[in-house]
Amino acid sequence: MTGPSVFGASSSGSSPSGYSWSKTWRNLWNIFGILLVVASAWFLWPTSLGGRTQFVIVHGNSMEPLFHNGDLLYTRQSSDYSVDDVAVYSIPDGDPGGGSLVVHRISAIDGQGRFTLTGDNRQTADAAHPELEDMVARPVRNLGQIPTRLIILTPLILSLILGAAVAWFLWPQPNPPFPPPESQKPKDTIEEETVAGEEMSTAKKRELASIV
Repeated sequence: MTGPSVFGASSSGSSPSGYSWSKTWRNLWNIFGILLVVASAWFLWPTSLGGRTQFVIVHGNSMEPLFHNGDLLYTRQSSDYSVDDVAVYSIPDGDPGGGSLVVHRISAIDGQGRFTLTGDNRQTADAAHPELEDMVARPVRNLGQIPTRLIILTPLILSLILGAAVAWFLWPQPNPPFPPPESQKPKDTIEEETVAGEEMSTAKKRELASIV
């Protein structure tokens, strides 16, 4: 006699199609994670490691109201600068303040490729005239003053956390954390534990006798 035919998947096993979809979504999620890591590295890789990104903190009020003192700028390297562009440049060596970074607006470019920059809040141009090799980056986004404050407070916050952890670890415990072994316990304590054990065994024997 032929048994009943069974159509579809068994209730005790997993569906092959469901497993296939789960595996597909897992692979897509892994690919998305890899792409996210690559994109983050491309946007955040610093110039000191061969990247094109640099974070610059604004000092002073020469670019107000566009930038304020303490703003953190996300900048990217560029090879093309035009008049009216805001740029970050390094003061050429030999000029006063050589090597310092300045964020100003390009007001002119002469025939030899030298730049003249001026702060939006200033009437006179900068004394330095950087060339293309001195141009560091172009600001892309102003992240504001909160990230700068967090960066300044980070050492203090870490010190407080470390100090609290050390204090908690070294704080004296009410009871010794490492009790002595049995051989080093006082004799009266060992005798009390032995008597207590004997009393407990006697009580158990009485309970068993009453049950029988």
